[in-house]
Amino acid sequence: MGLRMCTPKRHPNSSNYWIRKRVPDELRPILQKREIKKSLATSDPREAKRRASAVCAEIDTIFEKARRSLKMGASEIEALKGEYLRERVEAIIKEAQRHQWKPEDLENATLSLSDKIERNIPANLDEQEYEEWRSDQASRLGLKAITPILKRRNLTPPPGIATRLGEEAFRAEYDAYRAAYANLFGDPEWNPPRYASRTMEEASTVLELFEEYAKNSELAPRTIDSWRTYLTRANSFFKSKTAGDIKKQDVRAFAEALQQGDKSATPTGKALSVKSINDNYLASLSAVYKWAIERDRLTFDPTKGVRLKERGRTTLPIIQYTREEVATILTATRVKPESRVKPETANVRRWVPWLCAFTGARISEILWLKREDIQETQGIHYINIRPDIETGRGTKTRSSIRFVPLHPAIINEGFLEYWKSVPKSETYLFPGNWSDKSGDRTKSPANKLREWLKAQLPKANWTQLNPNHSFRHWLTAECRIAKIDGDYARALTGHKQKDAHGDYGPGTVPILYNELKLIPSPVAPRM
Repeated sequence: MGLRMCTPKRHPNSSNYWIRKRVPDELRPILQKREIKKSLATSDPREAKRRASAVCAEIDTIFEKARRSLKMGASEIEALKGEYLRERVEAIIKEAQRHQWKPEDLENATLSLSDKIERNIPANLDEQEYEEWRSDQASRLGLKAITPILKRRNLTPPPGIATRLGEEAFRAEYDAYRAAYANLFGDPEWNPPRYASRTMEEASTVLELFEEYAKNSELAPRTIDSWRTYLTRANSFFKSKTAGDIKKQDVRAFAEALQQGDKSATPTGKALSVKSINDNYLASLSAVYKWAIERDRLTFDPTKGVRLKERGRTTLPIIQYTREEVATILTATRVKPESRVKPETANVRRWVPWLCAFTGARISEILWLKREDIQETQGIHYINIRPDIETGRGTKTRSSIRFVPLHPAIINEGFLEYWKSVPKSETYLFPGNWSDKSGDRTKSPANKLREWLKAQLPKANWTQLNPNHSFRHWLTAECRIAKIDGDYARALTGHKQKDAHGDYGPGTVPILYNELKLIPSPVAPRM
């Protein structure tokens, strides 16, 4: 995959990182270069990773447009004709108004088009040679006229397609004069050609539509990066067809190819699960089509109704840890790690299980916490789970924004001492060079913690347990056992409230704290 191979490298003559991508052999005649280089304008490796994804996508878009030049078909030609027609009609009308043309002036201008291709006609041509010569002249003149649009669109059609496009552009010139005449003087016999309203946007591929969608949406960087991978594979499978030309059977064929591990759909040849195909590949395709239809860019959604079904298999729900399993994990956090374990990884192992167990927070919510998000009111410490305005990172839902008091077991374990030991110069509660190329700092530590948790419970039911998320289910179950009011339980875990009366602010932290205290710790206090 092109995006995965696009890695930032430090420039030999600069401290800044750069992206270099080799131009595929078949595209070199069009792009007139062997590679594309772009500066990321940063010497920070983490920031370079974050910026690289967008820059690599820009380069892939350049390649995609170049490939479209090689495969230009009727849709693209009609769209270019439509764009050319509209621009010429506007220009002809302005010229006619400026010079106060009369109807006969426009008629003469239209007739002069034939004179242009008749100039310098060679002598002694037979009928077939004459027609071929006129066609070649029309193509040459039309291609010259439409070249500014091709340059603007970064399109370089190969010779055969360029010849046809030139001929069509010359015909569009005739239509432009007729349309201008009808606009200025009226013509009851004039009907705009079908291509008059066509646009290159209608001829966009799903990948090009996605890049527009991503720029104008509030998708998380990690989601953009993942969806770009899914849609790059889809676009490749569809052979860069325009989004409007993709049919429902094409989408179904793509989904089935993913399920079968067909290398035309997934480069690794690995068969994907039905859940992954439905929730990732088909969901991202559907979102792009929905976005395009809402903006009148497309009229038909070929993903509608396409969804693979599991055969003879029931998806098992995630279950909570038992109290004994939580006790085993929390006890294991007290064991000093081996010397080879990095301090930042050791800190995650030591405190994240305690925070997940007694706050019910999602693993990502804990790993995104900043040092300043540990706050105090009325002598009670709590965590402030909220969106990050600076980075644009949101929360899963509005209900996820909440204030969760720290359980006495967390305080007794010494968590506040850890918090105070984190240098004030550090932004995050769990510092570390965790960020991936999308700027997500949660994936790497969450994966490391997941493997460590599994190692602590080798005989656990991992077909239904989720190493990190089962803590959240455990706290929900403990709230029921302790008979904590449902509104309070939802306020702690960030689940949707029944009505506005279930919303809580920092002023109600003491109330939630008194409820949370009702849940006993599964491990004895540390001596």
